[in-house]
Amino acid sequence: MKNEDYEKSEKIELARAAIQAGQNAIRSIILINGGAAIAIIALLGHLAGSDSGVMHDYAQCLLPFAAGTLLGGLMAGVTYLSQAAHAAGEGSKGTKINNISIIIGLMSYAAFGLGVWWTYQAFSGAL
Repeated sequence: MKNEDYEKSEKIELARAAIQAGQNAIRSIILINGGAAIAIIALLGHLAGSDSGVMHDYAQCLLPFAAGTLLGGLMAGVTYLSQAAHAAGEGSKGTKINNISIIIGLMSYAAFGLGVWWTYQAFSGAL
């Protein structure tokens, strides 16, 4: 009986750790994309006060960071749906929804990478 209690306790702790890791990933996604978007907005605000012809190049760089932030928020919502399905005893459905959440998270990281690349290209004058 004690072995069963131990296994149950272990499963609960592993589930908590997985949830916490997912929450940290969501925060990370929103933080890096949102921070980059704010930095680009600040740059655009500075460029708006000057006669710079590169403002359009930098304005384009905002799009992937903003999309990545939006995807991070969407990931948080989809993760909630996944947890709700698991709590309702629909483990298979919850797992499928969780997989969708992971894909959205990967898309958000990809958006950040694209934004970094576009920003690099804009700064190097190749965009």
